Amino acid sequence: MSTATRLISDGITPDLDRIAGQLRNKRPLMAALGKQLQVDLRAHFMDRDSKPNKRGFPRKHFWRKAVAMHTALTEVAEHSATVTIDSPELMHKITGGTITPQTARALSIPLSPEAYRAGRARLFPRPLTMVVRPGKPPLLVETGVIGKAKSWKLHYVLLKSVTHAADPRALPEPGTLQKSLLVRAREHLDRVLGVS
Repeated sequence: MSTATRLISDGITPDLDRIAGQLRNKRPLMAALGKQLQVDLRAHFMDRDSKPNKRGFPRKHFWRKAVAMHTALTEVAEHSATVTIDSPELMHKITGGTITPQTARALSIPLSPEAYRAGRARLFPRPLTMVVRPGKPPLLVETGVIGKAKSWKLHYVLLKSVTHAADPRALPEPGTLQKSLLVRAREHLDRVLGVS
């Protein structure tokens, strides 16, 4: 599944319509606008990637690896340009929703930096012990001995599902994109008309 942002010359804004109306061949304008949209979207995702995660865990560079690197201008026509963001993970960020386990009986939610780095509990580098608590979700802990006392370190909680809220900052503000596209369209028109 992918999400695509589609840019169409007919009706983006009256200003862009006027600029497109002054051109006999609109395809180069659409290519320029599509490229600008790709650049703006990638810049937004890279900015998101530069921010630390909420828990301060080691960064996995989600916004760069799963979103920015999968954002590309994929089609240019006489009246449109398509920038495709081929990232199912982004769609979940945009819409939010509930995640349930697909290949296990529970989701292993990381509670430590080590667990976050490992991802799934079965990929954790050391053995884990399940702690069952009446009426509460099970925990996965690492056990050990310090001196003569037993110790344990909490790494995961096991849940049947997790619901994420939609991320209102997943995509840039439409107004910001429109301003950038309008500047690019005016530059293109000036170049075509030979205006310096």
